[in-house]
Amino acid sequence: MQIKRQANQLMKQILMVILTIKRMSQVISRMLINSIHQQMNHYKMQLKTRLSSIKNIQLIIGDQLIFK
Repeated sequence: MQIKRQANQLMKQILMVILTIKRMSQVISRMLINSIHQQMNHYKMQLKTRLSSIKNIQLIIGDQLIFK
């Protein structure tokens, strides 16, 4: 009887460990996804800035060609 009780306790502990690991992996996954989204937004803003700079340069060059 005692061995059966100990086996049940051990199974409960193993299940708790598995559930804890599952929760931790979900949290880590969310953190990684958030980090990736932040990086993507950062790069997106950089690209927008560079694109607007390129457009400004194109306008300046276009104006210079027209008024020469």
